[in-house]
Amino acid sequence: MITANQELLQLAQLLELERNEEIKQSSNLIQNIPLAKRVEMGVSWYPVRISNEEIGLGEQYIIEIEQTRPIALPHKFQQGQTLALFGLDTNGKPHKQTLRGIVQKVNEQRLWLSVRLMNDNTDLPEWYNDAKMGLICFLMKQHLKKWKLPCER
Repeated sequence: MITANQELLQLAQLLELERNEEIKQSSNLIQNIPLAKRVEMGVSWYPVRISNEEIGLGEQYIIEIEQTRPIALPHKFQQGQTLALFGLDTNGKPHKQTLRGIVQKVNEQRLWLSVRLMNDNTDLPEWYNDAKMGLICFLMKQHLKKWKLPCER
């Protein structure tokens, strides 16, 4: 007969497998799937434009972003999710620096991204004002950090 501790340890192992698979799939999504396919899957918006910027509570920089397509495509973005705003150079290659933030509000066509800037607007990427931009889901590994069950301590 399996004890409660053994059952919890088994569950923890299964959760660890799931966590590792999510990290692997997220990395694969960002690195190996073409942008057009990511847009079709609903995990990216491209192209987008900045429609408004403001300073919110706690001096958070709030960026209002909208899809520029006439008909908004379905997406999987939700409030509280981490996203990255990226820019493409004139050759269509992504700039190395992205602007990461948390979704404050989202609807079919628009999204409000809260970004923490340290030095007014000086932390904005160089491409921010003149690049073709897009959004992508960004799974940060620290969001999936391993937690310990009481029986593992």
